[in-house]
Amino acid sequence: MDINMPCADAGLEKSTLARWLVKPGDQVAPGDIIALVVIPDGDKYELRIYERGWISRLLIPDGTMVSVGTAIASLSTERNGTYTHPQVARIERYMSEPVVKSSL
Repeated sequence: MDINMPCADAGLEKSTLARWLVKPGDQVAPGDIIALVVIPDGDKYELRIYERGWISRLLIPDGTMVSVGTAIASLSTERNGTYTHPQVARIERYMSEPVVKSSL
């Protein structure tokens, strides 16, 4: 299942995938933060996953400007399987205190 770049703000067409917080093979659960996203005005957001599974591939490298709807990673429900679901991730305002202190 592809994880697509969600829209952070109405009318926003692109965002920068600032940094992945997961790697292929990592298990994820609903609510886990998988990446940090920066929109053009500089606001920072967290990309949270809303399905349980394993990250199978990261399709976009850190620091890349990505169009909304573009596949950025793949998720599977089994370590080596595939999965289909309409919405597996969404962006939320950047709030995590420990992540804010790290450098982008």
